Amino acid sequence: MKISESVHALLTSKERVVERFYEQFLTLYPELKSHFESRDLKLQASIVTMALVSVEAYYSHRFPAVEHYLHVLGHRHYHDGIPPDGFPKFRDVLLTTLEEFHGTDWTTELHVE
Repeated sequence: MKISESVHALLTSKERVVERFYEQFLTLYPELKSHFESRDLKLQASIVTMALVSVEAYYSHRFPAVEHYLHVLGHRHYHDGIPPDGFPKFRDVLLTTLEEFHGTDWTTELHVE
């Protein structure tokens, strides 16, 4: 499976994949809950899904506009006070959630792409 196929599957699925991610993430890392208290997690799940679309677009095409958008996201997280050690936690839980979603279609290459 390629990253574009993974994102396509997320976009066409009726499953609450990214919502489930947040449930798992905040259960595993309750110390990060304070960063999400004022957030609508359903809306946040949509935002993360679209961020994944942007990551795939940058990975596949290196669009300068997408690169700029990803930098904007990074600056927003920095100014929101997200601790640097939260990002690897986010990544790991997201990859685990995606692996569960894709099941037997998940590949090691997709994990490291």
